[in-house]
Amino acid sequence: TMHIAHQDHPSMINFMPVIREAYKQLGYDVEFYKLPDKRSLKEVDSGHFDADLIRSLPVLQEYKRLIAIDVPLDRAVVTLVCKQKVSCDLSVLSNEENIITAMGGAIRSLKNAGIDIKASTHVEKVKNVNLEMIRLERSDYGLYILDNKIKQKLSDQYQTYTVLNISTFHVINDKHKDLVPQLTQELKRIMNRKTTH
Repeated sequence: TMHIAHQDHPSMINFMPVIREAYKQLGYDVEFYKLPDKRSLKEVDSGHFDADLIRSLPVLQEYKRLIAIDVPLDRAVVTLVCKQKVSCDLSVLSNEENIITAMGGAIRSLKNAGIDIKASTHVEKVKNVNLEMIRLERSDYGLYILDNKIKQKLSDQYQTYTVLNISTFHVINDKHKDLVPQLTQELKRIMNRKTTH
């Protein structure tokens, strides 16, 4: 049985069937465990767990024993959302006078990618963004991790600027490095089938 940690986020349920099927094809059962964000990666890195369900690459840099399976499972976009009458580009992040309402994950993603934010940030504790949440009442700017569907719907009301594209991958402990070729092949097969249907 493969013991797979994952962060506490509503979208995780979307990736469980894909990962379960890939391992099943290789002859493994799978059990999923919800853990706090950073602890999840530490437990996989230490070998207490076999894998982490899905992560972006920059987050993995500080860990020594993690291998990302090179098949993107999802793509997300760190997006700057701006009210209509203000400038909406990278300079917003570097102006210390700006106040940005932001998801913690969006800020972390930018820091991991080496993008510096000098503006003040008001962090919202949200894990899943929907259209109703983006109101920008306290500031002219928001920084969110969005999928392209939400980003397009926002364009009626707000300006948007893509700050960073993020791909996410399944991650295993290096004690299972022998599984990498077969796991890569299975995930490619499953993801190709998903995109053609």
